[in-house]
Amino acid sequence: MNLNKKVYNTIRERILDGIYEPGEMLSEKAIIEELEISRTPFRDAINLLERDGLIETRPNHGFYVTRLSPEDTVEIFDVRFLLEPSVAELAAYRITDEMIADLRTRTERALQGSLEEMFREDEYFHMSILHTIDNKYLIRTMEMIYSYFRLSNPRSRRANSAVPSLKEHLIILDALKERSPQKAAEATKEHLIASRKRAMGLLF
Repeated sequence: MNLNKKVYNTIRERILDGIYEPGEMLSEKAIIEELEISRTPFRDAINLLERDGLIETRPNHGFYVTRLSPEDTVEIFDVRFLLEPSVAELAAYRITDEMIADLRTRTERALQGSLEEMFREDEYFHMSILHTIDNKYLIRTMEMIYSYFRLSNPRSRRANSAVPSLKEHLIILDALKERSPQKAAEATKEHLIASRKRAMGLLF
């Protein structure tokens, strides 16, 4: 991985983990000094993050983490409802038994672990299911949507949803194990309904 990609990934994950909070101005000087880099890889990373919609550049003011509104969160869920059940349907045909078993083991272990482990497994689960499908355009779109979801719902705000979310993942895995596209899609819809209810309860 080249330096520009490392800088991009570092800043991106800090934004999505809520270390750099929505609306916060990023200190170019502080980040450059901390990461021991020059201005060029920092600016290249900022350009990519701005393309991703995670950073806003304000002329003569600096770089700010994008702040999404409650209405943005509603729209993000609308897109997830349109696409994620279809992803689950495709995954029912393509996911391996070994992968289902691994995801179940990881999820059950996370439920006994720390909040940080739960968050990590929640994100890992969705990305793993997504990458079972063979459609780079759908994968790219969903990766962007998941990034916006994490931006609009930082981990600090999702603390009370970690356990129920992982338990809902186990239900999705049951449907995938049955190789039932219909059940997988339905379980995913139920998960999204519950997830949206939890998120909206915190926003409104």
